Amino acid sequence: MVIGVTGRYCAGKNLAAGVLGKRGFVVVDVDKIGHRVLEQEKQKVIAEFGDTILDNNGEVDRRKLGKLVFAGKKNRLRLEEILHPLMKTQINRILENKAQDYVLNAALLFRMDLHLLCDFVIVIKAPFFVRLQRALRRDGLSIPSLLQRFLAQRRIFPKLKTKGVDIYYEYNKGSAEMLAVRITAILRKRKTAEG
Repeated sequence: MVIGVTGRYCAGKNLAAGVLGKRGFVVVDVDKIGHRVLEQEKQKVIAEFGDTILDNNGEVDRRKLGKLVFAGKKNRLRLEEILHPLMKTQINRILENKAQDYVLNAALLFRMDLHLLCDFVIVIKAPFFVRLQRALRRDGLSIPSLLQRFLAQRRIFPKLKTKGVDIYYEYNKGSAEMLAVRITAILRKRKTAEG
């Protein structure tokens, strides 16, 4: 079984993926795969965006790169063209082991067409101000930087792409324990339905 877990910035998708991880699923963190691919494709990224994205040690500073990417759609698309094909190849390679159950934890699950690899998808939602408070506590970015990230994710769930896959929406505005109970209920319901 492959379950997709997605959600906007600071909605709680990592928490939901962790719940499934505790139930025996291997969590495939697509962001972490992206970080590894960024390192592999470092020279292409520097050629595209310039050496202003580097830190003092000559490594790609993801915050500097993020400022460029979240500032406009054109830069985001250019970076995705470099990274996404290799990321998808690595994800497909991981999923080749059919003896294991997986969770694809990916904010860009639909944009990358990873939902097509899933038996079903859980979309984690949370109110804007709840997500903003979480982001301020967790990431320490300025309000303008956070708002850029929120705006960049406005359309990460294109309506046309949600056809052909079962989707469960869960609202994460309460406690972590309540979210865990609801995620477990979805899993139990699916396993019962599939016999």
